[in-house]
Amino acid sequence: PIIQVSMLTGRSPEKIERLITELTTVASEILDAPADSIKVLVTELQPSHWGSGGESVAKRRSKG
Repeated sequence: PIIQVSMLTGRSPEKIERLITELTTVASEILDAPADSIKVLVTELQPSHWGSGGESVAKRRSKG
């Protein structure tokens, strides 16, 4: 199994490591798959590259 996570930049390496660990553990338990077979891909995106409601998160943040 491959789990893909896309999120905005800004989280610490420790939080990302914990996310990978927790997702692996839960997926392994639910899918009855060996933890070694679970792959987690984390993609961090800049706020200017993430859009919602027709505008980037960067633009939304700049509005306050």
